[in-house]
Amino acid sequence: MGIKIFAVAVLAAAIVASDAFGQAQMQSPAVASSEVQEQVSGMQDPIALQRLAKQFETDQKWAEAAIAWRRLSSLSPHNPAYLYNQSVNFALANDKAQAYHILLTSQRAGLGFKLGDEPRFANLHGTEVWDYLIKLHASALDEPFGEGEVAFEIPPADRLLESVAYDPISKSILLGSARDGVIYRRGSDGTLEEWSRPQGDSWWSIFDIKVDAARQFVWATTSAIPHFSSYKPEMAGRAALLKLDLKTGELIKAYAPPDDGLPHLLNSIAISSKGMVVVSDGMRAQLFKFENDELVPLMAERRLNSLRGMTFSADGGILYFADYERGLFGLDLARGTAFDVGYPKDVNLYGIEGLYLYENQLVAIQNGLRPQRIMRFKLSDDGHRVEMGVPLDSAKEAFATPTLGTLVGDELLFIANSQRGYYDGFGLLKGARPLPPTRIFRSDVRFNWDFKPPSLPSSLAPTPPSG
Repeated sequence: MGIKIFAVAVLAAAIVASDAFGQAQMQSPAVASSEVQEQVSGMQDPIALQRLAKQFETDQKWAEAAIAWRRLSSLSPHNPAYLYNQSVNFALANDKAQAYHILLTSQRAGLGFKLGDEPRFANLHGTEVWDYLIKLHASALDEPFGEGEVAFEIPPADRLLESVAYDPISKSILLGSARDGVIYRRGSDGTLEEWSRPQGDSWWSIFDIKVDAARQFVWATTSAIPHFSSYKPEMAGRAALLKLDLKTGELIKAYAPPDDGLPHLLNSIAISSKGMVVVSDGMRAQLFKFENDELVPLMAERRLNSLRGMTFSADGGILYFADYERGLFGLDLARGTAFDVGYPKDVNLYGIEGLYLYENQLVAIQNGLRPQRIMRFKLSDDGHRVEMGVPLDSAKEAFATPTLGTLVGDELLFIANSQRGYYDGFGLLKGARPLPPTRIFRSDVRFNWDFKPPSLPSSLAPTPPSG
């Protein structure tokens, strides 16, 4: 059942679609003027492009709107909203070939859209390929895939647990709270206890935790946000990297980013096999490394907007990091150069929250897509390109904005249902909804190890429409 979502059904749809593309091109779709195409092709500002696209929609200039959304997709190729709006406007412009192609390739990347609920796709109705697309997208959204399961639950409490780490020495799980700043420990007997409480004046919400068992340290990122129960306005913009004693939980030292007068939000941590520690600033799209007992700038990139998960290659030579909007990037530490991680068209890298390395493959928690999923990405020999995406778990009932996790042997343990949605922007609990238990999910990272996507004969594989 599950494999059909990602493979078998694609073959059937492609066979039908290849014929439908040809039929659609015999009609007369609306075409954007060359002036508009030239104007849009030179635009770089996503906000300005979105405004232009929406204005075209208001004016019912569907072909022009589609071109604007397509330009946005070229700047952020993984964004599912851009793909969806592009397909909608091509459909309204009666450009069936373009609309079908986008919807089919999106599904091949594992995405699912609620096509049957969208009246703007009316021009696509009445074809066999449309019926196939309806089924394919519905199955991707509604049919759970994978053999993962809930490992255990943390009883409901106002903790806002956001991160998980594993201590191989005590064989216990550490969980970081963005609410009270406490790092909790869950022992092998299932009991939950406070392991380390806020100490000093540089400890707020806990965002990520990493255990360096070889050196007997626990590293944690902390930032002052309104969700922190002891938050005060004068704390805004403060952040630090915490270095803790693995045995006692005592704070060794808190390291603030360089004092540049700007607000910071430290979130993800990566530790190399050689002990190099790097933290990301999700607010400023910066990376800092821990060196000579301080945080020093490692990289800053203005085109990125929300840095999330990070991990090192096995030899520590490459730092991989995810931007929530733009996908995967790498930093060659020896050369000091960053690079875009390449990918095939049937891989979507949007919405990566957590990122981990397992046997030279990347394991990602993607909560920005529908369906939310856990993926394994096979890397090329040089580590500069994703060769194939392999689904591990998708559309599971337990998934409600899965966040961060930790590798324990061949398993990824992670928070399956973040409680973020139960709080407003001021950090207050919304409404009277009771908080659910926090579910810790278990995914087998070796699942689907030999999975190979179908190879379609060139005579059957649809060719992207021109334009």
